[in-house]
Amino acid sequence: MYSARNPVAGGGPNTSGYGECGSATVGAWYPDASVVAKQASLGGEYAYAPGTALDAASSDVMPDTISSPINDFSTLPTDPGGYGHSGLRGSGISPLESLAVSTAFHPVARLVPSAHSDAVLQSTDGVLFYVHRVILAEASSNGFGSALLHDAAAPIAVNDDSAVLNIILHAVYDLPSAHFSPSFRTLVDAVDRMEPVYGVAPTRFILPATSSDLFAQLYSHAPHRPIDVYMLAAHHGLEDLAVLVSGHLLSFKLETLTDDMTERMGAMYLKRLVFLHLDRLKRLREILLVLPPPHEGGGCKADPQRAWALAAAELVNDAKPDLSPHLLAASMKGFAGDIPCARCMHNFQTRLAEAAELWSNVPASI
Repeated sequence: MYSARNPVAGGGPNTSGYGECGSATVGAWYPDASVVAKQASLGGEYAYAPGTALDAASSDVMPDTISSPINDFSTLPTDPGGYGHSGLRGSGISPLESLAVSTAFHPVARLVPSAHSDAVLQSTDGVLFYVHRVILAEASSNGFGSALLHDAAAPIAVNDDSAVLNIILHAVYDLPSAHFSPSFRTLVDAVDRMEPVYGVAPTRFILPATSSDLFAQLYSHAPHRPIDVYMLAAHHGLEDLAVLVSGHLLSFKLETLTDDMTERMGAMYLKRLVFLHLDRLKRLREILLVLPPPHEGGGCKADPQRAWALAAAELVNDAKPDLSPHLLAASMKGFAGDIPCARCMHNFQTRLAEAAELWSNVPASI
């Protein structure tokens, strides 16, 4: 939360920073500068979201709370959302009471250059999000959870907290949201709520090449929570994300999967994960079955093929799908120490290099 108090009243900026939803505590919205100055002189509390505006030169507002001052107040909506200068219509909130407003979706945010917001969503924890009906209608198959069926004259209550709603709206508007530092749980809840509740298809808005960084945020959790991200991607048919995350599951123990986990990811993605493991081990055996060439002529008694077979048998017996080419080479090389013939040793090492290269080219994702 971020607030700026009237300096005359002795207050100062709140330096606690934004929460996951990026909301700011604000007074009722007054686009008229003289009205704002009058209220500030009464000791009211105001916070101005980035990109909004009071004249930075005003003595009634702390300049460092304004990131993009707008000096021409005639360009601002005279009554954003139609709530009047006396507080939120029908809400019982007076002009001097505090409200929580999203720092991204606030009354004068220019998210759509040619249009002002014409609807206000209110999260379960009381944060207001000023949005555009045309944007939500185009993105949703059910009127954004029937929210667009309500009259625009009052805030529309939605059944999600501000952190979850913030992520969903940023995805719909194709805006980055990583700077809010949402938790993994919040990301999962947001994606899980998108389509069943708001009619917003994750496959349309969670893509690698978009301004929204929701795809990148989810993938950033893959190193530490690969199975959770994979289940989420599989459940919602996020193919690109599932493919990327599957590469982090080569060391995952498939026997630890529960019924709930397999149900969430679905039969198709479960099968693909299982066959990723099985196919890699099968390909490893095929690669190691090819022996190094014997030493022809000269009566050499060395047996590089026997050494290779022993090394391959031991390696395959303990191998896991996440075996690295480097570890493959290092494990096999230990069995070549007893080969006395230089030429046989060369044949063994040449074949080992070929095997490591072949293994490095085996697909490591579904």
